[in-house]
Amino acid sequence: MKFTCLQTTLHQGLSMVTPVARKAVHLPILSNILLKAATGGITLTSTNLELAISVSLRAKVEEEGVFTLPAKLLLDIIASLQGEKVDCVLSGEKLHITSDHFKGMVKGINADEYPLIPKVAAPVSVLLPREAMEQICTKVLFAAAKNDPRQELQGVYMKLEASGQLTVAATDSYRLAELKINLATNTPKEFSVVIPRATLEEVGRVVNSLKPEDASEVALTVEENQVLFTCAGVEVVSRLTEGKYPEYQQIIPSAFPTNANISRAALVRTVKSISLFSSSGLHEVAFSLDPSAGAIEVKAQSDAVGEGASTAAAEITGQALTAVFNHQYLLDGLSVLQGDAITLGAIDGNAPAILRVAGKNDYLYLVMPIKQ
Repeated sequence: MKFTCLQTTLHQGLSMVTPVARKAVHLPILSNILLKAATGGITLTSTNLELAISVSLRAKVEEEGVFTLPAKLLLDIIASLQGEKVDCVLSGEKLHITSDHFKGMVKGINADEYPLIPKVAAPVSVLLPREAMEQICTKVLFAAAKNDPRQELQGVYMKLEASGQLTVAATDSYRLAELKINLATNTPKEFSVVIPRATLEEVGRVVNSLKPEDASEVALTVEENQVLFTCAGVEVVSRLTEGKYPEYQQIIPSAFPTNANISRAALVRTVKSISLFSSSGLHEVAFSLDPSAGAIEVKAQSDAVGEGASTAAAEITGQALTAVFNHQYLLDGLSVLQGDAITLGAIDGNAPAILRVAGKNDYLYLVMPIKQ
């Protein structure tokens, strides 16, 4: 193996794949990246056995080859170099690295020991605009469970219909986020899958690291138990989560006896100020919605801190009610709503409430109350 690559290009590629490589006592080679040099360029790959990421980079390849090298060490070395070009030559089980002011050698492991990376050969199912992918990662992903024995809740549900509508949802049983994306064209291949949270976190990290002009869309391919995301020469492949996703649509209310129109910024300020008085365990704050008051009152108290109450002006219609919510769940939802005018729909103190941007139905955030 012998190739020459720009330092900036090699550094960017290593920055993408290194976070996936990890130390594993039972399989030390997982802390390495797979480096393949072939006609036209080089490919860097890393895996943790749950997902894999590959990056294709431009390089002048004089001799083809494949080898594995310590990911973190190689990234640190390349990051420290100042020369424009980096020359790499493999001799035995050692990669010799040379730039304008640096010469070094890194020991590696034969590529034959590296885990097999699954291939997804199915045609592209759908092309997602970059903005759509960013919304999935910011508006939905956070609501997926982090530590739950039900694996499906640690994933994100995606359903693609023939009409071109993509529904994306996540829940941890305490709150739910759902986003509907209308794609430009009809899609002949429909699917309904659950994608692991970690996979979408990785895709989000990759997309954020790429310039908008270099990555305007993300290709999403589904094949049996595998999913593949492709963007600007970067591939993230992962297993799909097994199991049936909960029929969450059944808990989304179709109508609300009480509705409030309120400034998002005002509600955020109110909840944040009163959250200081909530108990550290449940993080509860009490909402009182009274049409005659023209405001939402938020209260909290704890034996350790004290008590507080604050109001935010709101246009409230319907019945008066009181409900208790986890303030962190509320703030999580409010932080991703894009627009200052929002609506809050509620039924009673024992039923879920929904937050939306006023006048828009493509996104909803549902939060369960704390039953008293």
